[in-house]
Amino acid sequence: MIEERRVECLNTDLTPERAAELLKEIAALFGNVNQEVIRTEMLYNRKLQDIHSLEPKANRAKIASQATKEYEERLIAKATKETTLELIRSLKYYKSAVKKS
Repeated sequence: MIEERRVECLNTDLTPERAAELLKEIAALFGNVNQEVIRTEMLYNRKLQDIHSLEPKANRAKIASQATKEYEERLIAKATKETTLELIRSLKYYKSAVKKS
């Protein structure tokens, strides 16, 4: 959903009303994004712990854990969070700029 909103912001001329709607939607979705970050972080931590129990050297366990699906999902969730924050900031700036003109 965030990606769809990002593409809309990028590819269309937003009216102030639509920008306000998008800001409201994206801000509401931000809580879900945070929950996903927490979920994927915990999955990755469990995976790292599992690998560390098999590989006693921490650096090797970390390297191995970074090649897992859990790590990939963690990266995607963090990137989604950053994208969401930037969309919120951009829409707030847009609304402010439109209001001034």
